[in-house]
Amino acid sequence: MNKKSAILALTAALCAGSAANAADSLGDRFHYFGIMGHRYDHMKVEGRTDTSFVGILQLGFKVNDHISFETQSELHKQYRQTEENQNLNGSSFPDDKSDWTHLFENAYVNANWDVAKLNVKAGRFTYIPAYGMTHGDYLYVSGAQVGFSPIDQVRLTLTGGQNTNYVPGGTFASMGYMAAEAAVTVIPKTTNVKVAFQRNQSNRGLAPAAAYAGYIASGGLGGVYGDNAYINYWEGGFDTKLPMNLSFEAAGIKSSYDDDNKGVYAQLKYGNAIPFVPGTFDIYAAYHNLQANSIMYNDLRYYKNMKGVRFGAHYTPMDSVLITAWYDVAKYIESDNPLQPGGNSLVQDGSTACFAGQKDNMFRLQVDFFFK
Repeated sequence: MNKKSAILALTAALCAGSAANAADSLGDRFHYFGIMGHRYDHMKVEGRTDTSFVGILQLGFKVNDHISFETQSELHKQYRQTEENQNLNGSSFPDDKSDWTHLFENAYVNANWDVAKLNVKAGRFTYIPAYGMTHGDYLYVSGAQVGFSPIDQVRLTLTGGQNTNYVPGGTFASMGYMAAEAAVTVIPKTTNVKVAFQRNQSNRGLAPAAAYAGYIASGGLGGVYGDNAYINYWEGGFDTKLPMNLSFEAAGIKSSYDDDNKGVYAQLKYGNAIPFVPGTFDIYAAYHNLQANSIMYNDLRYYKNMKGVRFGAHYTPMDSVLITAWYDVAKYIESDNPLQPGGNSLVQDGSTACFAGQKDNMFRLQVDFFFK
């Protein structure tokens, strides 16, 4: 091999190596996490059944040690499409089905620094303050969030922007939103106290149009909130680990509505199911009592205008597989009122579908497959 050929060969090898290193480096910057779940829900009295596939995919790209881009997309596909095939919260959509694809329902910039454990988010992101009784994972904040720890035992989070809820077959409903949350570690690795204040504002012009047109026309979302009214929500509670692998948590909530504005929740759990640790499991019993005006939206851990006891369990039979089952012995607190914010536990057409004390037990069986 002559000198020129040797130089060309060396140059090609260096370019190939650089390209391979660049590809490896780029690959290291991407990360993903996904869940594929199969769910069977049933509400006894109303006869609602949701047999569906749910897929969640989180994709992210690490810019450097401090900044990353994060996204989440979700797919919901029902196996059966009948009049009774609805979500347990009563969602009913055109063609008697509730199939949807939320592409990039979460899309935000995430930044972390060691100083005061500072974290900053900007974009559209999921936010579950305190114990998730007021603001759940189907409510997204389009705005910004700052979290920091002035001392190791205290975590403060400030959030502001638009509170958005994607309605399948409709649009993003947007409402002005702000929140302040504090989480305090009372006993390290054992007991925590969390409190959150949230304020929500109606925006009638951006209310969901297609799916809930009749509901809004009857005065639903805008009629209760008022065009520029603010509603305040307070949530507070604690969680603690007990002997014998037990844990307990409890929370109370209250809104600034004049009536039907309080809620309580308490749960005792044994064990802790971890999707990536085969053989782990937990069983729990939880009491819930949420008055109709106590929460923002109905697709949360427990439904508004209902009280009861839920018995449930999680089990990991093999790596990356989680089985969930629960049965909720519940009844309605008051006669159904279709003019409640965030949807109605039964109907959106203005009719009355339940009465105070009416029982409506619920059941769920779900299998989730995780990949990362």
